[in-house]
Amino acid sequence: MVAAHKEYIFDFEDLHLLSIICNKCNTEIIIDIKNSIADKLPQKCPTCKFSAFDEEFNAALVNFCKVYDVFSSKSENKKVTARIIIRSELKTSEI
Repeated sequence: MVAAHKEYIFDFEDLHLLSIICNKCNTEIIIDIKNSIADKLPQKCPTCKFSAFDEEFNAALVNFCKVYDVFSSKSENKKVTARIIIRSELKTSEI
């Protein structure tokens, strides 16, 4: 096995949608983070009614959207570029 990683570099202003997947039934919920409205965030999974999206989760999501608003500011002084590194283990045969 060999440790490897993929890097994704992007400007925060390029983000548009956030996908959340229910741990119980795998229903995917797409949230438009550019136009998020706190009272429209799901309290429960719309399919299985699992309460994975509780108050604490929604508060974190609202805060993420606020951070997004600041980081995606049109002002060059505030503009933030994100770098995401995904680490994975590759089998030697995959190299």
